Amino acid sequence: MAGSEKYMSIHEAAKGLPGRPHISSVHRWSLKGVNGVKLKTVMIGHRRYVTQEAIDEFIKQLNTTDAERLASEGC
Repeated sequence: MAGSEKYMSIHEAAKGLPGRPHISSVHRWSLKGVNGVKLKTVMIGHRRYVTQEAIDEFIKQLNTTDAERLASEGC
């Protein structure tokens, strides 16, 4: 994540996502992932932050088919 990106808390990210997922869901996405895809976050102090770019990439990866994901990973 580049220095010019705006960081938002996990709580802010949850409020801005469609369907307003619970904050614990967004936190779980960063720790355990969904179908092998993890939300990229950074720890600043004892808090976890995310960028809009990381959210967009997470959603993009979740919406690719397994075959496309494997091909992009070189498997």
